[in-house]
Amino acid sequence: MTLDREEELNQDSIEERLREISTRIKTRLGKKVHAIAVFGSAKRPEDYVEGVSDVDIAVIVDDESSREEARSIGEAGMEFVFLTPSQLRELFNMGHPLAWLLTYDSRILHDDGVLQAMSQQRPKFTELTRDSMRRSTLVALSLGVEELYAGAFNLCISHFYHSMRHALRLRALEKFANFPCSDREILATIQGFPAELFSQLVALRKDKKASEPVCRNVLEQLLNALYMVSNLKVPSLSGLQEKMHQEMPSGFRFEFVSLETVNDKVVWVFDVFGEGKLSRWVFDGERLERKS
Repeated sequence: MTLDREEELNQDSIEERLREISTRIKTRLGKKVHAIAVFGSAKRPEDYVEGVSDVDIAVIVDDESSREEARSIGEAGMEFVFLTPSQLRELFNMGHPLAWLLTYDSRILHDDGVLQAMSQQRPKFTELTRDSMRRSTLVALSLGVEELYAGAFNLCISHFYHSMRHALRLRALEKFANFPCSDREILATIQGFPAELFSQLVALRKDKKASEPVCRNVLEQLLNALYMVSNLKVPSLSGLQEKMHQEMPSGFRFEFVSLETVNDKVVWVFDVFGEGKLSRWVFDGERLERKS
């Protein structure tokens, strides 16, 4: 695959940052560092979006004290995961999504053999794999809705993209025993409406010109797509807003919104501020209830 000019610039920028952070970690921790790996879109310049994508780094360190020492190493736009070798083995045995990413969607920057040995083993597909990826789907969706209400529309689209990607990767694992990494690989596993929506999200995320009407339109489509690909039935946000308009006093404003699973049913949970205090409400698609 040939990279275009923007992707080449992305790759050059990422490579320079990776060299710097790898050197800094090894200088700081010395032989306490077993391995350093970049995973996610920073490993795939065709999917990396400058100013939107994070650079995700996994660092395998000697022990808990080294792990705590390593936490002081940080940089804006970079997300670090610090693990000991025993914690790394546990992730693989549990089937944690991070184990799948380190196996299929990472590039080793430094290794004394610990990470290479583990990544040669296929992680187990377990209930934890399924539950974690479904939860990640809902977390990304709710973060997108928060950004929608905050007026951060490009971040909103990025979270919606991640929500759909989590769901499609889980579907590929369940249906094909396959873990697609890149956007192109994910699109190869689907067709019809979900493929069209994911392609739209990929394009909107790269374009970085999202608007409120676009985000709201994409959200309604995303809720339908999530039900199609993963049987996640999320109550409509427009239905929630209609209920709020009917049953809540005027002057209330959103402070926090999330999605949770209650008795195998996905519900909106949100905090609103009004009448001088904060209250928590739940909407299950039919009823709007105040919980506190």
